[in-house]
Amino acid sequence: MATCSPDHIWNIAHTMTDSFLEDPLFENIFQGIQNKAQLLHITSLLQIKQAANSERMQLHLLDGNPRAFLIGGYSKHQSYWKQALLMLKTYMVVFSTLSWADIRTLWANNQSIRDVLNLGWYQEFVGENYYHLKIIAIDKHLRGTGAFRKLITPVLINCDLQQIPIVLETHNEQNVAIYAHFDFELVHTISAPHTNLKQYCMVRYPQV
Repeated sequence: MATCSPDHIWNIAHTMTDSFLEDPLFENIFQGIQNKAQLLHITSLLQIKQAANSERMQLHLLDGNPRAFLIGGYSKHQSYWKQALLMLKTYMVVFSTLSWADIRTLWANNQSIRDVLNLGWYQEFVGENYYHLKIIAIDKHLRGTGAFRKLITPVLINCDLQQIPIVLETHNEQNVAIYAHFDFELVHTISAPHTNLKQYCMVRYPQV
C-alpha cells in the first residue's frame, strides 16, 4: 500500500482525471456539465485520499510513480459505512462546485444510466472471499510500456496463491479484451433500452 504526500495525491488524481474523462461512464455522467474536468479531479482527490489511508481499499503505485496506479481491496476489508461516507463527501463537493443548473443536469444524467450501474453484480458469481479491482489508471505517455502488466501482475499472483477470485466492472468495451488477456472472463453484461452505456462484469478465477 502506498504512503502518499499531498503532492503525490494531487498528481495521482490528475492521472485519474486524464484517464477517465473520456471513459463512457463519465461521459454519460458529465454530459452537459460545464466544468467536468474540475469536478472529476475533485472527486478523484476524495477517492485517492480514502484509498491512501484505508485498509479496505489499497492504493498501489508503479515504482512510486503517481502516473500509474491501481486501487483494489479484499472483501474481508469491506466497510460499507466508509463507502457511504465517501458518497456523502462526494455529494457535498458536487453541491459546492456546480451551479444549480449543472446539478439538475447531473441528476438527470445519473437517472438515465442508473439501470446499468450495479456494484453488487458479483454476488452471483463468487463467494464471500474475493478481491475487487476498482481502478487502474496509466498516464497516456506510459501506455504501451508494460506499465499495466507490471501493476496488475502482483495482484494476480497474490490472489492465485490465496485461491480467491478477482472481480471488476468496466463501462468501456475496449477494456474487455485487455482484461481477457490476463484471464478475466466476461460473465455478465448489463444494458438498458434507453441508454447506450453498458456495464461489463468480469471475473478472474484462481489459476491452478
